[in-house]
Parts: sequence; structure tokens; C-alpha cells
Amino acid sequence: MEQHQQKEVLPTEIILSSTRTVLDTLWIDWTPQPGSRLDVGGQSYIVLERRHCYQYQAGRYRLQRMMLYVQVAQCPSERSQING
Repeated sequence: MEQHQQKEVLPTEIILSSTRTVLDTLWIDWTPQPGSRLDVGGQSYIVLERRHCYQYQAGRYRLQRMMLYVQVAQCPSERSQING
């Protein structure tokens, strides 16, 4: 019988790196890498750092939550090669 491993959905704190302000807590089932783009509340952010919190439970450590340190993503201004 084939066994499928489900990804765990984890609470993930989105923290603005410059002020250490928690912007939101999201429940996600993927692992954003540094450099990834993330949209929260209509604003785009770049992930700078990812941290993990573990809890010791039943003789082993389990990933309990993640924290993503982000900065506001600057949208590249559109430029035309014609007239400008």
C-alpha cells in the first residue's frame, strides 16, 4: 500500500525585519526560502530569514512554528525602451 506523507500546516509569524513588528500570523503548508516573495495584506515582502521553533514532545522534537523575517519588496518601475 502506497503511503503519502502530508505536509504539516504550521503557524508562521511574518515579522518586519527593520522594526521586529509582527505583521501577521499565517498558517502555511510550504517552507518559504530566503529570497522568496510573499504577499500579506496586499503588500509584497521579500523573505530575508527563516527561523524555526521546536517543542520536545513524546521523546522527540517537533516543529511547532516558523518565523519569517521580511522586508518590503520594491516593485520595479516599468520602463519602456521606446521614448525613454
